[in-house]
Amino acid sequence: MESTLTPSQLAILEAARQAPSADNSCPWQWDWTGENELVLNNDKDRSGKATDNTYILTNLAMGAAVENAVLRALDFSLSAEVAYSHEGKDIIVTIQFVPLDGEIEVNEQNKLASQIELRHSDRRFPFKGNVTEQQFSQLAQSIQHTGCQLLSFNEKSTIKAVEPTIRKAEAVRFKDETLHAELFDTVKFGESNPEEGMTLPVLGIEPPARPMFRMLKSWPIMKALNYIGASKLIAIRSVTLPILNSPALAMITSPSDESDDVFNTGRQIQRVWLKATELGLSVHLYAAPGVLSLANPPLRADLSSKLAEVKAELDEITQDRGHAIMFFRLGERSGEAPRSNRRALNSLKKIQAT
Repeated sequence: MESTLTPSQLAILEAARQAPSADNSCPWQWDWTGENELVLNNDKDRSGKATDNTYILTNLAMGAAVENAVLRALDFSLSAEVAYSHEGKDIIVTIQFVPLDGEIEVNEQNKLASQIELRHSDRRFPFKGNVTEQQFSQLAQSIQHTGCQLLSFNEKSTIKAVEPTIRKAEAVRFKDETLHAELFDTVKFGESNPEEGMTLPVLGIEPPARPMFRMLKSWPIMKALNYIGASKLIAIRSVTLPILNSPALAMITSPSDESDDVFNTGRQIQRVWLKATELGLSVHLYAAPGVLSLANPPLRADLSSKLAEVKAELDEITQDRGHAIMFFRLGERSGEAPRSNRRALNSLKKIQAT
């Protein structure tokens, strides 16, 4: 299949494949419908689950993939026109690539494109160093979509003020059987280099904690341990300790919770992440507060109430500056964090109905 693609088509697809998605699920498929027209559609087998109930995760993932594709196209002197549609269970993004006249100068977009293969999550902690106001300004300036904003928290007092909201949302993921199953289905316990999914080193689980984490895959065990506060302890380990032991936190907001705005916010999240990589920063994303509060998964009453509290707290934090979508934990990059793989490009090809 790959031999039938032109060098530019293959490079653009590879860039899209490198984009982040929830648990690296790549919930989309591709199809070149013309020499210069690429269509991405959501993979119905991988989208619309409980944490993606309103397709928020799929829209974010497709936005990131499209942004990578658009940026990589510049290497081939191609600009891009993007058309988005979402109706029911179908999300379709059409990218029309148009040749640019003459040679293009190296600019901010080319610099971001150069970071596509280098960008990755870093779940280690603590992050060291300092994130300067100038760096926050550069991250904010990388955003192009009207209405999306970057809110910064680089004082210990402001970080401590928002951390409990993130922790509360994270704990919910371990209190519901469906959300718990979605999380652990992506963890590859017995594989060191799987094609997809997350290994324990990638998740930042220290060797002494790995036997216990394996036990938590069992919902009956997880449910039983929750009676003595296991979910809260997990949230402290995964949220409180990393965040309070890192120099900065940021949040990206969307102008609305409409699908097209969420998709475009996914593009901006990717741009900010690429810029952070260029600036020598490590990035760890926290999606639970924004995503779960907007996904509105079917949960029992007490957990739905807890997410309603999270949503109210996020609204208080954003202060009419849009809908909270994603938190970034930031710090100076030191060494290389373990990285996860992506599915082969062939597996993302849309299979045409016969």
